[in-house]
Parts: sequence; structure tokens; C-alpha cells
Amino acid sequence: MAQPAARLTPRLGTWAGALVALALVLGADSAPAQTESSPEPAPSAQDWFTYHYLERDTTQIVPVLRDLAREGVLGPGAAEAPLASFFSEVFRANPAGAAGWIRDAELDPEQRLPLIKALWLAGLKYDAVKLARLDAWPAGDMAKLDKPPPDRFGFHISDPSHLDMMWAGFVATGDVRFVRRVIGVLEYEPAPGEAGLPVLLLRGSARWSLATNADQHELVYRTVREEAERRTGFAQEVLRDIAEQVARQAPSFPNRDGEFSAMLFVTDDMDFRKRWASLPISEMPRAESIERVAKGKRVEVELVFTGIGLDSDLNAEVVYDVEILKPDSTVYAELPNLLGIRGRRPSRFMVNLAYSTVQIEFDPPDPLGIYTVKAKLRDLVGKKALELSVSIEAVAE
Repeated sequence: MAQPAARLTPRLGTWAGALVALALVLGADSAPAQTESSPEPAPSAQDWFTYHYLERDTTQIVPVLRDLAREGVLGPGAAEAPLASFFSEVFRANPAGAAGWIRDAELDPEQRLPLIKALWLAGLKYDAVKLARLDAWPAGDMAKLDKPPPDRFGFHISDPSHLDMMWAGFVATGDVRFVRRVIGVLEYEPAPGEAGLPVLLLRGSARWSLATNADQHELVYRTVREEAERRTGFAQEVLRDIAEQVARQAPSFPNRDGEFSAMLFVTDDMDFRKRWASLPISEMPRAESIERVAKGKRVEVELVFTGIGLDSDLNAEVVYDVEILKPDSTVYAELPNLLGIRGRRPSRFMVNLAYSTVQIEFDPPDPLGIYTVKAKLRDLVGKKALELSVSIEAVAE
């Protein structure tokens, strides 16, 4: 019977740390199993922003600032307020490094504008004034830096740009007080007639942003559900609808146990994990299971799943066992306790690619015919379990 062998396959598509992942190569001539570790690819700028609160990684700030400057995002414009809000929270948490990051990014005066405002919002007036003077700000703008910054949890939200600032503050910190501020907009009472249109539009923006972020962030989803039980009237109705909508529209697979669902498939695309890694964390490449493989050609058994349980600190842990049966139903290989996922995840609804993959290569004396790959999947946090299977036929060529 084939013995499992191993070579390194990096875990691709997550955002933090260096993880050990194991690719198990099954074949008659395989070598003893061994494991190695490898650093993961750096997160995309999009993921770095969207899920910054998970790891609060500041090592990427300077290259991210340079990328933003290169793309023309830094400076006056629609992104100015949310960028100032986001970086104000990063600077507030890291006051000693803030001015140095701005300096090291080598930005021009216009590009530094939202970052100087971020320093001011973070209470770092000295650094803000120093850079503003270096950039020759007009006297009127300099005078604004002498005023105390607004209370981010207290000022009246009166414009969609204020909502963007709340979400920027949330993704920088994970502080759900920002989410509750957005929810509070749902309780604004519009004036009679056309005079109430601005409030109606603002409430519509708040509702849309809550639904979008509840889908991407477990902390938002939990806050929406909690506030739906606490609030009354229109706000309660909207929040309940959002929670139901997010759960209803979440991705799922036919094999399921409540929200927890999974798909097992066999692919001959040996770049599948590389393509997975190239996408933002909330996306996945197209995946289809092949039915036949020629002897001597290597294929991968992949597992994807969603609807995972997350503990109070957003930690997940999913493991699985694999059993491969020969055409005569005898055991070809048994691979217990493979790692599906372990660590913090931003949302229960995202589709995850298992950290471990199984590679199969049928060689003599492996018989031709249909092999059955079975997987027993266990969500240790969510207390759910699934059994899956897929067939692959070994053919001569």
C-alpha cells in the first residue's frame, strides 16, 4: 500500500504569520513524511486595510503609503476623510512611530495632507504642526490645528463621508463603538416632506454599509444581531432584516450542517493554490472536480468550507481526516488530523481553503479503476461535523 510522503505547500490566501502546511503525496514509491515551514505572501493593500484590526500589522505602513501615493489616492478628494480617520487610529495606537512612517514614505506636501490631519485627530498635535509648517500650510489651516479634534464617538453624523470615517475607524481597530454609531443613524427622524430627504438618504447609506460590512466582518454581524434585540421601531426592523439577509445570501455548499458547509474536489490544476493566493481574501477562484487521472500524473484533493464557528476572539479551528479507498473498497491510505484552518478569521461566511492538501499520483502497482476519497471534517469551535466524498478514476493514459 502507498505510504504518505510530504513536500511543502505554503498555506496561501491568509493574511498573517508564517504557517506550516502539508501536502501529502500518495504513490507506491513515496518517501517518509516530513514537514517544513515557509513565510506567507504579504497581504494585498486591500486586505491590509479591510482587516487591519485582526493583526494590526504596522510593518506594511510605509509601502502601503507609497502605493496609495502612486495610485493618486493620497491628497485632497473623496478618500481624504476616511484615510485620515483610518490612520488616526493607527497613529493613536502607535504614537512613537507615526511621524517616522510619514517621513519614510517620502511623500509630497499634497500627499501628506490626510496624514497630517490623521496626526491631529490622533491627538499628536506637535507632529501635525511640525509637518504642516514644513509643508507651508496657509495660516487659516494652521489655526485649525490649534483646535481640539472632534470626539470620534460624539460628533453628529450628518453626511455619508462621516459614515466612511466610522467604517475606517472600525477596520483600523475592530472597535464596535464605530458600528453602533452607524446603527444610530437608523434612528434619525426625517423631517416632513422633502425636507426629510437628506436624513432618508443618510439612513439608506447606513443600512447599505451595515449590510455590506456584516457580510465581511463577524464583529459587525454580531453587533447587528445584538442591537436588533436592543433597539426598537424602524432601526430594529432594519437590523433584523440585515442579519437575515446576510445569513440567507452567504455562500454555501450542498454538504452542510447548519451554516457549516464544505466541498471536496480533485483538481489537476497544480497552480490552484497560487491562483487562490493572488485574490483578495474574500474571493476564490473557480473550482471544478475532475473525474479521471492518468497513471503517473499528480492531482490534488482540495477542501473548501464556509460557515465556520468563531470564538469570542474570532479564532477558528477546523480539522479533517482523509481516507482513500481502492476500486475494491480496501484502504489505499489513511491520513488523520489534517489541518483545515486555525487562527483568527474576520467572518464566518468567507470561503476557506484548507491549509493541508492531499496530492495523489497513481503508479504501478496501483490498480486501475475508481478510487473514493472520503473526508471527515470537524469544526472544533462551532461543534459541527461533515462527511464528504469524491471519486477519481485511475486510467492507463
